Amino acid sequence: MRCPSCGADNPGGAGACSYCGSHLPLPAAGEDRVAAFERIRRSPQFEKRNSPERHARLPKYQAIHKAFLYGFFAIFVGATLFMFVMMIGVSGAFGFLGFRAGGGMGGAFGIIPLVMSLVPLAMAVGGVFLFLHLRKKMETIETAPVEAVPVIVVDKRTAVSGGSGDSSARTSYFVTCETEDGERREYPVWDGNLYGRMADDDAGILYLRADHALDFDRVAP
Repeated sequence: MRCPSCGADNPGGAGACSYCGSHLPLPAAGEDRVAAFERIRRSPQFEKRNSPERHARLPKYQAIHKAFLYGFFAIFVGATLFMFVMMIGVSGAFGFLGFRAGGGMGGAFGIIPLVMSLVPLAMAVGGVFLFLHLRKKMETIETAPVEAVPVIVVDKRTAVSGGSGDSSARTSYFVTCETEDGERREYPVWDGNLYGRMADDDAGILYLRADHALDFDRVAP
């Protein structure tokens, strides 16, 4: 039996590949898999997969998403730069340069506040780079061509990042699908709604843009 992951030949009836350890489907499962892809290709969903009407229903970034992105980073970068300037003032660097800031320290030079001012400056620079990265990612997802791929859902998972406990935590969604050539690949999912509509062993059309799963049309048995 040929392994769908690495292509190695294995003895008939083996449960896992002796070379890469990947799971090997039983012969009956392989027959069901072929029938599932034939069912997808005969379906109305497959026939309409590239129609302008279907592509128009794909999820996309709304104006509120972009406004939130721009607004959040503008406030974040502005706040960190303000902290940087304030700490420079406290250090007395303005007085050292010929200016005097109001306050108790005046023009007295303080090395500790000056060094500490590098923290908000680094945060501001990091915020700018993160903003540019996210904006480029959004533009790529918006402009990349759409791929409509017949797949069978193999697995799903979530990943929680950031925050402490339930505070400010962010959940990312992922789905692993198998294509007709036997390849399995994991894709980041657009949102939790799409993630909830997909289940293991579902067969249908997966809509991809820049390797992100945007939508899924399930083909019922």
